[in-house]
Amino acid sequence: GMYKYQHVSEWYIVACPRAANPYDADLQSHPYPHDYPSQMVKLANALLQVASTHQNKTVVKVKIGIHFGAAAGVVLGKHRSFYALYGNTINT
Repeated sequence: GMYKYQHVSEWYIVACPRAANPYDADLQSHPYPHDYPSQMVKLANALLQVASTHQNKTVVKVKIGIHFGAAAGVVLGKHRSFYALYGNTINT
């Protein structure tokens, strides 16, 4: 599955399992799985389906972008540490 990393304002950032486990030497040593982009598309379709069947009077607007490329991750914070992704792939 995919992993929700963080949310910024009204955005949720979701990344593939490889990015979620930067210290897993076994996972990182294998070639990059080519099914990650199709898994992201499946997740996007599922999110659109959920939004379209929302039963409230409030309109749910969904904007989805899928980006593929290099990113860097870092653990931030001393007391409330969290893992964050950075790079042009994340920023665009």
